[in-house]
Amino acid sequence: MFHKSNIENMNKEKFKPIKLHFDRLAYKRACKEADEKLHILDQMLVWCANNNAYIKTKDLMRDFLLDPVQTFKDEWYKIHSKKIELKVNLEKLLELTEVYISELHLLEEKYRKLNADISIVDDKKSRLFKYASVVKEDDYCIYTKDEKENKKVDKLRRFIKALKDIEPYTKVYPANIQTGVSNAIKYDISENDYVINQFS
Repeated sequence: MFHKSNIENMNKEKFKPIKLHFDRLAYKRACKEADEKLHILDQMLVWCANNNAYIKTKDLMRDFLLDPVQTFKDEWYKIHSKKIELKVNLEKLLELTEVYISELHLLEEKYRKLNADISIVDDKKSRLFKYASVVKEDDYCIYTKDEKENKKVDKLRRFIKALKDIEPYTKVYPANIQTGVSNAIKYDISENDYVINQFS
């Protein structure tokens, strides 16, 4: 004998969300921004290496993500202050050794303007840590929330198929169709197809 709660759980298990919408443009923008941010990070790391500060350990890389300029300064000073017996402050020492930190500042400004999430991963081939950014398609998709919405999607998909079936025989006006179904579907010019609008 099934209890009501068991039946409800079974119904919940049967529900499979249907993808309603994929924001392709936003996804492509995010991928481009992630690539750009990784490229700027690489430029900053090269700049640091050219100025004898190597950001390779996981801890240093993590600090570098949060504050590239300060991480460089701390690491650089740790290495070079030992070479000079006189007590010279960091800024003066950078100036004396002709390290123009303004170049790193400019790269950091570009880096800060980009919103992509960057993580640190273990590169098994090189056995070194590296920066990576994974942009997931799923983050740019909208799905149905329950079985009622699934049924609505099923019926709207059948309607869209019917529209396509009659297109060879008669002129179909997408704008009029969209108005006629209270914007439940729309014609997406970029996709060259009818799409189901997001449910409110």
